[in-house]
Amino acid sequence: MSGKVGPLSANPEPDLEGMFIMQQRSSEANSSGP
Repeated sequence: MSGKVGPLSANPEPDLEGMFIMQQRSSEANSSGP
């Protein structure tokens, strides 16, 4: 959250952000889905 160009840039720990976003999207899809 500090002026990054992409979610998976050349950072040492891009997985945390990616996994968090994926989990959030998964949760939303699960709660809105049947």
